[in-house]
Amino acid sequence: MSAPKEQPRGDEEGKEQHVVAAQAATQGKEGGDGSDGEKKQVRVLTTEEAAMLDDDEFFKAYKEGRIQRRPGHWTEENFEEEMEKHPLFMTHEPTKEEYVNNPHLSALQEMFAELTPIERADHHKTHGNEAYKKARAAGKNK
Repeated sequence: MSAPKEQPRGDEEGKEQHVVAAQAATQGKEGGDGSDGEKKQVRVLTTEEAAMLDDDEFFKAYKEGRIQRRPGHWTEENFEEEMEKHPLFMTHEPTKEEYVNNPHLSALQEMFAELTPIERADHHKTHGNEAYKKARAAGKNK
């Protein structure tokens, strides 16, 4: 299978969308399915199209090569590193540099910045009270 080529394409809202053009070999071995080993053009689905598929359709499209995995994202070799970068799975307090370089952390920071001062104070009050309760419970269990 040849390497996919990325070609940017603009849509109605002016957002840049990437469409991947890829070729995939026909199924089966050369001549085994009557195709004489020809290669056929496979249209790769956009993210929006893939999101509209149910599970069975999604996996079928993935097997057919119509859904491409982004290079370097969440592979078997790097999944632990990628999980550690994701705010949901982090096991450490993020540094200022991570807030700048990590799009997930940046998005959370932007959402928090959109809160009004009263909403922010309520957020800190709630989380502070929860932390206090956990600390007291942990102290009683010793």
